[in-house]
Amino acid sequence: MTTRSRLQSAALALILLGFTGCIGIQVRHGVHDADAYFDRAEREIARLERHREDRPCRVHSLHLLAHDRREGELVRISVPLWMAELAMDIGADADRHHDFDLEERYDVDWRALRDLDRFGPGLLVALASDHDRVLIWLE
Repeated sequence: MTTRSRLQSAALALILLGFTGCIGIQVRHGVHDADAYFDRAEREIARLERHREDRPCRVHSLHLLAHDRREGELVRISVPLWMAELAMDIGADADRHHDFDLEERYDVDWRALRDLDRFGPGLLVALASDHDRVLIWLE
């Protein structure tokens, strides 16, 4: 690991430790029916999207709601947008300088994920399978 990589990792760790009060993380175990959680999140997303049409709004946070039906685990994360973008920048930089090949392995274009603010408040990603369900939205 190069000195630059170590400094970036240390800076990220310090930032995350310093701003842990800004991050909301909830993990619930034993949740086998998460429909009520997703219904509430979808109502909030719809409200955000209605208000976006009325007047332009700045995005200030990224939210994730994920449910693993097999494990009965529900995870909700809220992060300030600047912190999410910083993490993506560091991830893209690490991928460029190391042989992680995240873009190729996971078919992720880091450049397309920059400046999330341009999408405005509302739904960013919705995924569902037989075993998992994920919502990612901007507020």
